Amino acid sequence: MKHVVTTLVMLALIGSALAQPSTTSSKETKRDIAFGTVVNPKEQVKASRKLAKELAKPGSATWRGRGDQKRYYHFPDANTDVPYRVCVPSSWDGKSKLPLVMFLHGGWNDESSYLDQNDKQLVKLADQYGFLLVSPLGYKGAYGNSLRLPAVYGRPDEAAKVLSERTAQRDSTNILSEKDVINVLELVLNEYPVDREQLFLTGHSMGSGGTWYLGAKYSQYWKALAPMSGPFLQASMYPWERIRKMPIFISEGTKAPASLEGSRQLAAWMKSNGFNVEYKEVDADHGGMVPLILPDVFDFFTKFRHQKSPAKGQVVQQLVVQHDGSPKTNFPLATDKGLATICFDASDDVSVQTTARLFAEDVERVTGKKPALVSSKSKLGTYAVIIGTIEKNQLINELVKTGKLATDALQSQWERYTIKTINNPFPGVKQALVIAGSDRRGTSYGVFSISETIGVSPWYWWADVPVQQRDVLTIKPIDFTSKSPSVKYRGIFINDEDWGLKPWSSNNYEKELGDIGPKTYAQVCELVLRLKGNMVAPAMHSCTGAFYSHPESKVAANRYGIIMTTSHCEPLLFNNAAKSEWDSKRDGEWNYAKNKAVILKKMADRVREASPYENIYTIAMRGVHDEGLRGNLSSQEKVAVLTQVMADQRDVLTKYLKKPATEIPQIFVPYKETMDVYELGLQVADDVTLVWVDDNYGYMKRLSGPEERKRSGGAGVYYHFSYLGAPHDYLWLNTTPPVLMYEELMKAYLTGADRYWLVNVGDIKPAELGMQTFLELAWDVEKFDYASINRHQSQFLARTFGTAYESSFQEILDDYYRLAWSRKPEFMGWEREWDAPRYKELANTDFSFQHYNDAQQRLADYQRISDKVDNLLKALPEASRPAFYELIAYPVMGACQMNRKFLMAQLNNELVKANNLSNANWAAAQAKAAYDSINSLTLQYNTLLDGKWDGMMALAPGWCAKYQNMPHVTISEGVASTPVDLAPQADKNKREGCTVIDLKQMKNKVSQNGHSLRIIEGLGYDGYALQLGEATEQTVDPTNLNGTRVDYEFAGVTADSVTVHVYSVPFWALHKGKSTRYGLTVDGQLVVVSQSDHKEYSDAWKDRVMQNSVQTVATFPVDKARPTHTFTLTCGDPGMIIQRVVIDWGGLKKTYVGPSALH
Repeated sequence: MKHVVTTLVMLALIGSALAQPSTTSSKETKRDIAFGTVVNPKEQVKASRKLAKELAKPGSATWRGRGDQKRYYHFPDANTDVPYRVCVPSSWDGKSKLPLVMFLHGGWNDESSYLDQNDKQLVKLADQYGFLLVSPLGYKGAYGNSLRLPAVYGRPDEAAKVLSERTAQRDSTNILSEKDVINVLELVLNEYPVDREQLFLTGHSMGSGGTWYLGAKYSQYWKALAPMSGPFLQASMYPWERIRKMPIFISEGTKAPASLEGSRQLAAWMKSNGFNVEYKEVDADHGGMVPLILPDVFDFFTKFRHQKSPAKGQVVQQLVVQHDGSPKTNFPLATDKGLATICFDASDDVSVQTTARLFAEDVERVTGKKPALVSSKSKLGTYAVIIGTIEKNQLINELVKTGKLATDALQSQWERYTIKTINNPFPGVKQALVIAGSDRRGTSYGVFSISETIGVSPWYWWADVPVQQRDVLTIKPIDFTSKSPSVKYRGIFINDEDWGLKPWSSNNYEKELGDIGPKTYAQVCELVLRLKGNMVAPAMHSCTGAFYSHPESKVAANRYGIIMTTSHCEPLLFNNAAKSEWDSKRDGEWNYAKNKAVILKKMADRVREASPYENIYTIAMRGVHDEGLRGNLSSQEKVAVLTQVMADQRDVLTKYLKKPATEIPQIFVPYKETMDVYELGLQVADDVTLVWVDDNYGYMKRLSGPEERKRSGGAGVYYHFSYLGAPHDYLWLNTTPPVLMYEELMKAYLTGADRYWLVNVGDIKPAELGMQTFLELAWDVEKFDYASINRHQSQFLARTFGTAYESSFQEILDDYYRLAWSRKPEFMGWEREWDAPRYKELANTDFSFQHYNDAQQRLADYQRISDKVDNLLKALPEASRPAFYELIAYPVMGACQMNRKFLMAQLNNELVKANNLSNANWAAAQAKAAYDSINSLTLQYNTLLDGKWDGMMALAPGWCAKYQNMPHVTISEGVASTPVDLAPQADKNKREGCTVIDLKQMKNKVSQNGHSLRIIEGLGYDGYALQLGEATEQTVDPTNLNGTRVDYEFAGVTADSVTVHVYSVPFWALHKGKSTRYGLTVDGQLVVVSQSDHKEYSDAWKDRVMQNSVQTVATFPVDKARPTHTFTLTCGDPGMIIQRVVIDWGGLKKTYVGPSALH
C-alpha cells in the first residue's frame, strides 16, 4: 500500500517565502483564538457567502457537476485563481440534500495530494459512504493555526515559544489560508443542496491543526470533527465550550513519536472533562496512519450523520411535566410551594422586557398565579427564569464566564436561542431556567416556545383558544439551541381592512381613537412575535388613518421587537392613499417628474421620523395607492423615472440613517405594471432584495433566474390569502390550499427567495390557519414536505381541540379545500367584478344537475362537512366553542350555505324553465333559507363572547361584491312546494362514451434526468394530482417519449378517435428562459405539447385563476380494434401538475370541469 507522504517536521518550514495578503478588514483586530488569526469569523462568513453568490454560474456546464472535479475560483484577497477539489457521490440523485466532509491536507501537500494517493482511497470512501467530499488548498498557510512542532498538546512552553516567533508575514499567509477554506466551503454550499446539519471536518497533520482551529472558530458549521495525528492546540488557549457537545474522533499512529504523547494526553483530558470524544491508535508512522484510519473516520461520521445535533433543530418536545410528584431534577416553574421568579436585565431591549412580562402573564393564565418580575440578581430567589440577550444581560454574561452556559452557537447569529436548566447558577439560587437569545427576537422566540408548551397558544387572544388550567408546571432538564430561521424576514400584510379590521377596531376595540391604532397594533405584533414572525406591513387603505399618523403605533411595534415594512405602493414607508399623508389639493399631483421636491420631502420626513426603529424600506414607486405611475409616460420614460426615484431614495436613506445604503434593508417589489418596467431593463441596486409576487391568486408570476440569484440582496416573496381586484375579490374566507402555498413558496425558496416572505392576510380573521402554516413554513422549511404540509392544519386543530378529533379535522379540511379549489365560495355568483358590464351580474353556475351528479355531489359533500363541524361544535367543551367556530365552523358552514344559495337558485331557474313550478318553489325556498343562514352565521360570529369581534365579519366585503346578494329566483304563487331528491344517483355517474383517468393508477412511470414524479395529496379537483417533476429540475424535450413520462391504460373504445381533456394547474414560467410545457399522446403517437402562455388580465387568465386550471384539448386517431390503449404524459418544464384527465370518444356530457374520478 502506498502511504501519504507528509511529516510534522515539514511544518516548521512553512511560511519561508510566502506572499503578503492584499488587505485585511478593519474589523479583523482581535484573535478569536490565541494561536489563530485576527480574521473576524462573522465577517468572514458574510464575505465568503457574498463571494459565492457573485461567482455562482447556475447555467454553466459544471454547475452541480458529478464525480471527481478539480475546480478553481478567483480569490480576491490573493488576486489569483485558487484550486480546490469537489467529489460528488455517484449515488446522488441530483436533488437530495448531501452530507459533506471537508478534508484539510498536511504540510507541503495540496488539495489533491491525499485524494489521489493510495488508489484514490479517500475519494472512493466518500463515494461509498455517500458524502460530498471537499478539499481546499488552504492557500499558502496552515489554515490559520500558528502552532507547529514541537508545540503539541501538553507543551505550553513550546507553544509560547512558537507564538513568540510569529511574524507579520506568517500571520498574513495564515489569514489567506483561513479565508480560502471558508470561501471554498461557502462556494460548495451555495452550489450544491447540502444538508447544513450534516457538515463534517477532518484533516491530517497540519490539516489536523486546521481541524482543531477551524472546528472551534466556525463551530456553527460542524456536526463532528476527526483530527488525525496533529494535536496542535493548548488547554489554556482554546474555546472548549464551543465543541463540548460536538462528537470528536482523535486518531494517532503509534510510530509517530512527535505527536503521539500529545494526542494521548489530549484525549485523556477531554474524556475526563465530559467531552464526547473517541480515541484510536493504529500501528503506523505519522504518514502511514492515514490509509489505516480513514475507514474509521467515515464510520465515525456515518454514526452521527442521521442524529440531530443537540445544538440544532426545533425545541424539544415533552418539555413540561404537568403533574405532582415530578422528578427532583425538574425545574419548578409553578408548584404548591410557590412560583419561580422571572428575571430580565433592565438594560436589555424593551421587547425582551415586554416578553418577560407576557411570560409572567402566560404562567398566570395557566396556573392562576402570577410570578414576580425582577431585574436584579439579589431578588432571584431559589428558582429563577432568566431571560435575556447575550452580551446585554449581566447574569447571562456571568454564566458564560463561569462556564455554566455556552453561547458560542449564538454569536453573530440571527434570531436563535438557547434554553438550558442550570443547577446552582449563583449563590442562593438552587436552579435556573435560562433562555438566552442571539438577539432580541431570538430571546422572545425562546420564551414563547415555553409558553406554547405549557399550554398558551399564540392564538389565545386572536382566536380565543382556551388555556387549560394546571396547578403544577415543572420543566424537564433541557439544554437546547435552536437553529436560525429559514427565511430572514417573515410577516403579514393587513390589507383591504375596510370591511373587517377597520370597522371592528374603530367601532369596537379601539373606539376611543376611532381607527386602527396602537392598541390594535400591539395585539397584532404580539401575535406575529408568538408565531415566530418578525415583520408587519400595516393597513393602508384610505378609510384608515396612516400607521404613522398615530405616533404610538410605531412605539408599540418596537415594544414587541417587530420590524415595520410596507406594501408595494408605499415608498420609504410613506402611504399616499391616506388623506392625512397625501392630499392632492394641498400637495399637488403624485407625479415624480412634475412634483419631485414635494414627494421626496414627504419620503425624507418619514424616514427621519421612523429612523430610531427597525424598518424595511420599499424603494421605487407606483401611482396613488394601487395604481400605475402617473403621467403619460413611454416605457423608457418609466425606466428613467424609476431609476431617478431609486437613486434619490437611497440618498435619503443614507442621509437620515447615517450609514451606507448597502447596509440598510430595502426591497423592490415588481408588482403589476412595475414588473413590466423591470423586464424592460430597470436596474435595481445589487443589495436590494427583489420581492417576487404571485398573480394575486396564489401563482408566482416569476422567480429569480440564474443571474438574479447572484445578487447580494437576495430575493423574497409577496403572497396572497386575500385579494381585492380583478377578476374577482376573495375577501370573505381563506380557501388557499396549504399544499398550493407550499408548492409555490418552496419553488421560490429553492430559487433563492429566502430573504423576505410577506403574506396578505386581509383582516387576519378568518385567515388564522393559513397564517399559522405560512409563518411555521417560513421559520423552518425543512420540517415540511408535501405530506406533512397537507396534515399540518388538522394537527394544529388537534393540538388545540383534542387529538381524538384529528382524523375528522383532516376529512373536513380535505373537502373544504378541494371543493373551493374548483370554485371559491366568493366566485359562485359566476360574475366577474371590475370587468365589462356583461360579466358583472349574477348568473347560473356551470355545475350541472343533469350530468354526472356534478351539482348534486357538490351539495352533498358540502353538507356532509358542514354537519360534521356542527356535530363537533356541539361535542366540544363550552370554553372551546368560540375558537372552533372562528377557526373552522364558520368558514365551512358559510361556504356550504353560499354554494347552496347559488345552486338552489340555479335549480329554481332551470325548473321554472322546464315548467316544473312545484319543485321550483321548493328550490327557491332553499336558496332563500341559505341566504338567511349566511346572515345568521355571520351575526353569530359578530356576537361571540359578548361581541368581542363585532364588526370583524362583514356580509359583503368588497366595493362591488354581489355574491353576497340573494340571486334571482321565481316563486309561483298558489303552487305547492314539493321537495326535490338531490341525493347523487348512481345511474347519473355512468360514463358512456368517455373515460376518466384515475391519476393514481399508473401503468408505468419513467424518470430521467433525476425528475421527481409524484402524486400530491391535497391539491386538485379530486383532492390529489400528478406532479411531472419539481420546478427547479432540468428542462427536457416534452416530445421525447423515451424521457420522463407516465403511462395510463384505458379500455378500448368504439370510435376512430378520442379527444383528450387535460386539466393542469395554471402556473407561470419559473423565470425568464423557462416555460410551462408538458406533452400528451395516445398509443405512442406524435406528442402534443401543451403550454399555458396566458397574459395577466386576459380573459383566458381570468377564467383559469377562477377555476384553477388550464384545459388542454387534443384529438388522436385510435384503432378501435385494440382492447386497450395507452395515454401518456411527458415532462417538459418540470413542475407542471395535472389534476384531471378525461378521454372522450363521443359521449362526454357538459359539466363544469369534467366528471370526477372519485365517483
